[in-house]
Amino acid sequence: MRHPPTVSYSIILTLLGFLLPISVTAHNLPNLVVTKADQEIWLEEYLHYAPDQEGQKNLKDFLQQDSLVSSHSRSLNFGAEGITLWSTFRINNLSDQNVFLVIDYPLLDSLHFFLLQDQEVIKTYTTGSHLRFNTRPILDNLFVFPIPEGQYQVVLRSSAKLNHQLPLRILGNQSMVTKVDRIDFLQAIYIGIALLAIFGSFIIGVMTRTRVFFAYIGHLIGTAIITLHIGGYAFQYIWPEYPIFNIYEPAIFGLGIFSTLFSMEFLNTKEQAPGYHKAL
Repeated sequence: MRHPPTVSYSIILTLLGFLLPISVTAHNLPNLVVTKADQEIWLEEYLHYAPDQEGQKNLKDFLQQDSLVSSHSRSLNFGAEGITLWSTFRINNLSDQNVFLVIDYPLLDSLHFFLLQDQEVIKTYTTGSHLRFNTRPILDNLFVFPIPEGQYQVVLRSSAKLNHQLPLRILGNQSMVTKVDRIDFLQAIYIGIALLAIFGSFIIGVMTRTRVFFAYIGHLIGTAIITLHIGGYAFQYIWPEYPIFNIYEPAIFGLGIFSTLFSMEFLNTKEQAPGYHKAL
């Protein structure tokens, strides 16, 4: 009689070790060592977190928590669950100058940064897209926090109702300058092309008296504002003193209606597809 093949328990445990998150305490976190000013390090191997379903915990509660969950991902993503998230990592900055914690997602509603040394809080920042832009320690389209030379524990408390993402990386001083120059340059090219298209469409629309060009202008403006908002540039350059626009974020994405209006004009749905035209 043939017996079904058996699988070694050691193999099963090894596979589970890769598939399941690993829990640690706040006292035995792995240490990230930064030695060069041009380093770029994603924190998936060093970041640990704990969701706060009720949003009632404070820093002391988090530091006393029995276990934390390992990230193993470049970006924590909790979607629209509306939870508060506590996350932490240890860093030893040996680069003789500031390094920077960069959060590559600018639409966090609230964000608290705690820098601890020997279990004592030595620096805190409270910012987020629901607060004025000048609450950020570094006025960048992304959330950027300086970390001086030395050994520290960094703790973050973040929340977002619509889309809670937390992609974290450490940039050295030189890498930070390169990042700013590269991203800002690409964004400037995009805005320049959009402005040329808007100006050209306006001229042609006036000369031909064709409504589709003015609908196209609305589409370009709406898409440009949405793109700038997602990248954090709208808050940085257009309404830095008015975070209320970020609070009512769905209204910003509602500008996409201009793309629908342009499509209706361009495809002439009123005559070609009246049923779809009424639905739109």
